[in-house]
Amino acid sequence: MENGLFYTPLTGASRAELELGMAGKEEVYYQRMLHELTEQAQLADALGYDKLAISEHHFQIEGFEVPNNPVLFNVYLAGRTKNIKLGQLGILAAARHPLLVAEDIVLLDHMTQGRCFVGLARGAHTRAVDVLADKYGVKAPHPGFTDAAARQVNYDRFVENFELIKMAWTQDTLKFDGHFWQIPPDDVVFGHAGTAKYGRGQDDQGRIEEVGIVPRPFTKPYPQVYVPFTASPATVEWCAHNQIRLVAFTSIHEQIDEILTRYQRSANEAGHDIGYGDDVAHFKTIIVADTEEEARRHAENVAWAWAEWLGGYGFNEAFRLPGETAPIPNDFAATQRGHGFIVYGTPDQVLRRLQPFVEQYNVGELFNWVFNGVMPHQAVMKSLELYADKVAPKLG
Repeated sequence: MENGLFYTPLTGASRAELELGMAGKEEVYYQRMLHELTEQAQLADALGYDKLAISEHHFQIEGFEVPNNPVLFNVYLAGRTKNIKLGQLGILAAARHPLLVAEDIVLLDHMTQGRCFVGLARGAHTRAVDVLADKYGVKAPHPGFTDAAARQVNYDRFVENFELIKMAWTQDTLKFDGHFWQIPPDDVVFGHAGTAKYGRGQDDQGRIEEVGIVPRPFTKPYPQVYVPFTASPATVEWCAHNQIRLVAFTSIHEQIDEILTRYQRSANEAGHDIGYGDDVAHFKTIIVADTEEEARRHAENVAWAWAEWLGGYGFNEAFRLPGETAPIPNDFAATQRGHGFIVYGTPDQVLRRLQPFVEQYNVGELFNWVFNGVMPHQAVMKSLELYADKVAPKLG
């Protein structure tokens, strides 16, 4: 089984510092986060973790999530590590120009010589998506934040953007006439003799008919693509058809089973022969300590950050039990529903709690969602080491 780390980095502030407010603006906290994240990435690299992912968020002045450019984070960490693969979970693909996304990934792919992967997300935060993607007519897709028509636009643009990104990665030049994008636009006149001699895509009158990004990907045909955080049937099926790896984050059996079953069925219908659980990764927060009491203290602080922030924009739906219609309690107990999102304890306890989950769902890849800041740096380092040395070797 592959083991990865996932950060939607807190700004490096402790719980007490976050409670003072506006922690995201404090440069001291941000420098602390960069220092600690570097040390954690280097330790994970030395311990043999397979991947490290960064999410994309914007305007998080509160300090709970501050990685506004995950590709830049990837480049930063690539220069400080040797083997671990680096990527995003994910880029807000519906809120960006697809050719710029394609270029950024190609550069990362070359700068790391293939030590990277790609994550594309539809976005769940209105403050980021609705502001940054306003010119594209895109809104955040979460059912609690927008209507069905707006969610459909978000999905349709996300799918079309990926079509363009994939074309840019796999074709020297491209022409695209879609519902949202016309690449290149009509009547772009370049008229450059050098293009006529050394390139292509320009007609005899100097009009641009096709464009291409540079260079080609280092990884052929392109790096592994992921889509995180989705349970949308349409997105699950689209990922399966396109051999894109899904990352599920629910802990409830019925939700997990629905995702895995739909993904397998859709992949098989598209001619991709996979088994139940194949090509779907999972999120959990895994905290390993010398004693259960110590691990529980850290888990409670993680649950506090979840309740104060992530629960506020709908992520508690990952803990909804079958038939339940009331709001999900925003507390530590909710994170323990089903298989438990936060898995904590001594090495033996964590192994016993994770093993049934891994076996039941044929888990081939597991990302540990690290809550830096609210969990002290040295406790994170100890947890990463205990998991790598005493838990992971026995899981698969």
